[in-house]
Amino acid sequence: MMSLRKLFSLALLLLLLPAARAQKIWTLEECIDRALQNSIGIQQADLAVERAVLGKKQAVQSVFPSLNAGVNAGVQFGRTIDPTTNTFNTQNIYYNSFSLQTGMPLFSGGSRHFAIQQSDLQIEAAKYEAAALEQDVAMSVATAYLNILLNYEQLAAAEKAVELARLQLQQTEKLIAAGNLPANDRLEMEAQLASAEQNRVLVQNALDQNYLQLRHLLLLPPEESLEIARPDLPLPNEPEPIVFSDEAVFQTALQTQPRIQADDYLMKSAAKGTQIAKARMYPSLSLFAQMNTNWSSAAKEVIGTQTTFVPVEVRLPDGTTQTFEFSQDIPLFGDAAYWEQLDQNFGQGFGVSLQIPIYNASSARIGIQQARLNEMDAWLRATQNRQNLQTAVQTAVANARSGREAYQASARALEAAEASYENASKKFALGAINAYELNSTKTRLDQARAEMLKAKYSYIFYLKLVDFYLGKPLTLN
Repeated sequence: MMSLRKLFSLALLLLLLPAARAQKIWTLEECIDRALQNSIGIQQADLAVERAVLGKKQAVQSVFPSLNAGVNAGVQFGRTIDPTTNTFNTQNIYYNSFSLQTGMPLFSGGSRHFAIQQSDLQIEAAKYEAAALEQDVAMSVATAYLNILLNYEQLAAAEKAVELARLQLQQTEKLIAAGNLPANDRLEMEAQLASAEQNRVLVQNALDQNYLQLRHLLLLPPEESLEIARPDLPLPNEPEPIVFSDEAVFQTALQTQPRIQADDYLMKSAAKGTQIAKARMYPSLSLFAQMNTNWSSAAKEVIGTQTTFVPVEVRLPDGTTQTFEFSQDIPLFGDAAYWEQLDQNFGQGFGVSLQIPIYNASSARIGIQQARLNEMDAWLRATQNRQNLQTAVQTAVANARSGREAYQASARALEAAEASYENASKKFALGAINAYELNSTKTRLDQARAEMLKAKYSYIFYLKLVDFYLGKPLTLN
């Protein structure tokens, strides 16, 4: 009868089995897509593109008229000027004013037109800079992915070496028991087994480290598993790297590498910056118009009249005086109505404004010099990037050529080491050689196998790097 512990273990296994089957296996293309989606650097590059687009909108809007409204309200104390009469009064005056201004540039030396053209160039440069960053991320992911594939093959070889060392130890114990080998040979075999197990641990650590690097590139959360697909990677036979021309690959890379395209647009943008700086030396002409009105608590209006009689004493010719009364209408004032004031104080005006730069602390001339320096800096940066690209292409093609030869040489060395080890194993079984001699042959075999794996993946990487400069997508096909 099955125990309770076994029943619990079986139930747990059945529960975990669907999750194990559902574990995602990541292909290289999926890893690259995930890294591109999560990369903070790429998100920042996308923001740079959006900022460039906003800069274009701002440059376009600068050629349209501007319209601004203003509203002021406040109180004045002491001896102040009445804004409605421009007279001095010593009293508290409350005031309110409204204004509307508009302006439209007519001529500015072409600076606004050049700014629009420059913004178009900056948008394209930002797009290519983002594409270049995407290429860098994709190449980093592909490198980590290939390193993991190499580690898997190295781990399989290391486990095979451990198993072989364990079998040799068992065989040695049998030969010692039969009296065909001395007992000290067991120590040699145990040391060989320990060395093989140590190498397996080192390879496993390298695999874990490369997985960690890939996880960082993908920005995967800790709870999300990561297991890559392990396709068979046969070495391509055609075209051989020897047929690659450094100059042909470089010329193709100039057309396919986005960083080079970004440099071209940045140089053109810097040239437009020089034109903008020169345009500031020309006069500028603009059209303006405005409307305004105001209200003041001190403003008064006639609300009626009051008749008064003023006595006037007149001296007659005979020397006597006589008093006469004359009527006089005196206006009565009251607070002017708010809306009436706004209507009565409403004013308009328009005109043109001509600004002629004569001397502004040499800011315009210095601006031209700075723009020319920016233009030279963009050219130097583009030249440096082209030189770096040419060096990288030449190195990649040379490595691809030498990588093929290194792989072929390592494959022949491995074949010879396998034959040598097989012959040594037969001699050891017959007692013709000791354990030390057999282990020396085994060590050379392990080294040859490790060198062959490194040469194989180095060759594949160099071929993919050449494909990268040729503008081909990063795949393992």
